[in-house]
Amino acid sequence: RFISSYLGHTFHIVDPTRDEVVRAHTVEFDHTIVAGKPSSLVEENPRSRIPEVVSLLDNECIRHKNVKRTFSPLGFAKGRLPDDIF
Repeated sequence: RFISSYLGHTFHIVDPTRDEVVRAHTVEFDHTIVAGKPSSLVEENPRSRIPEVVSLLDNECIRHKNVKRTFSPLGFAKGRLPDDIF
């Protein structure tokens, strides 16, 4: 959860299981502090993404072999340079 604050504001991080202040912090300058681990970043098994990575690599390998040509009035992916350059 994001909290807006101001200089001099004091935060108390409390452990809900023991009802104890784990950390007290007074804002002295503009910065970000992270407390705990976001549930979106926690994985039970770090190897669970291996199939996704393998699939991504396979798709990128196939994609880089595809021929891509773009056309402009002056040719393949070419454009006219401004007169003041040359």
